[in-house]
Amino acid sequence: MRIVRRLFREDCLLCSDAAGRISNLCDACLSDLLLLGHSCPICSRSMPVRTLCNDCSARMPAFQSTLAPYQYAGAVKYLIGRAKFDSNLAATLSLGELLAGWLKLNLLSRPDVLIPVPLHPSRLRHRGYNQATEVAKVVSKQLGIAVRGNFCERVRDTQPQSEMVDGRARRRNVRGAFSCRNSAGELGSVALVDDVMTTGATLHELAVQLVKAGVSDIQVWVVSRTVSFYNQ
Repeated sequence: MRIVRRLFREDCLLCSDAAGRISNLCDACLSDLLLLGHSCPICSRSMPVRTLCNDCSARMPAFQSTLAPYQYAGAVKYLIGRAKFDSNLAATLSLGELLAGWLKLNLLSRPDVLIPVPLHPSRLRHRGYNQATEVAKVVSKQLGIAVRGNFCERVRDTQPQSEMVDGRARRRNVRGAFSCRNSAGELGSVALVDDVMTTGATLHELAVQLVKAGVSDIQVWVVSRTVSFYNQ
């Protein structure tokens, strides 16, 4: 019982007050989370108004749209750090509920399946779980959409994208990093699920492989989006 309580706490991960509507997050801290606001409808880059950014106008990514409710800042950034680097499953539960709750109010087109961005097996062994998969499981349960976590795999152990700030370097780093099954006819439409989107290089590369496998309708669902790559 103590182990379960440590994994899924009933108090707020940010201030230790009693949790509210979101698991492990009190209502006061929930109200302080920074929403993304206006953004590019394709890549969700922060924009002064809802319009295509220069990058998507010049070259569309392999996915058709991105839904990202929160800025990668403050409390959301802290929760993602706990989920990624502290093996904190309570944080992944909070992140999943945050994304699912926002999607319930804003989702216009439901995909047939969810595909979490895969980790390389060596990094998965080191971390113990894939935080994108844990987030996707929560969204799956709340929205009733199946997760297909084994359809794609990460075949190359790349350098962490967080260590690179240059967009070109990020694209080179993940080129050829993923592999998907040859036939994807049974999948229908897909939503790729992850915790944070920075330049979109990783999600684009994964979407490229899905397109090669036969998927034509690909959304991106992420809990948060960085706002430091503004371009217009």
